[in-house]
Amino acid sequence: MTQINYNALLTDTAIMAAITANHAEHNSAQLNTHLILVAIAIKWKACGDVRPVVVQINALLEDMPKGVRSNAIREWAEMCLLLAVAEEGDNKGKFYAPKGVKADALDMEAIKNKRWFEMKPEAPYKPMNFAADLTKLLKRGGDRLTADKGDEINPELLLAINRAVDAFNVEAAAKASIGRTMPVTAE
Repeated sequence: MTQINYNALLTDTAIMAAITANHAEHNSAQLNTHLILVAIAIKWKACGDVRPVVVQINALLEDMPKGVRSNAIREWAEMCLLLAVAEEGDNKGKFYAPKGVKADALDMEAIKNKRWFEMKPEAPYKPMNFAADLTKLLKRGGDRLTADKGDEINPELLLAINRAVDAFNVEAAAKASIGRTMPVTAE
């Protein structure tokens, strides 16, 4: 795929075709994705209708090739296009235009110059330590249980889980100590 000219993407059909081609081709995908985003913003600014923008951004993110930092694109769309992500309902995780968002509010220079792939990188992968994470969560739940910040923490459930973890730890420690103190006999 050759570099996309965002000035040539003047129709919804052209933008959707560029999105499809961008997904099929992986050459210079980052820059082409940025140019598609700029074209979407220019089209929105020209026509004033946000509905195609939402459809196009969601389509762009839907089948992104593996390895593309789609969270950075989402962050860019929220910051530069002033869109929001639905937190619940049938469209959970999809973009929508919050009430009152108008194309006039777009900063086109920032949109053209702030590239999504130059934003803060995603955090590196960190393996899970289940025991440590569970212990941290239980401590946090206990601390917030008394803070009354509107959290929904069931004290009986918290107590039951704490007891189960304590019982597991006691049993694991006992098994470990038995293994160390048992005499080894040769046959």
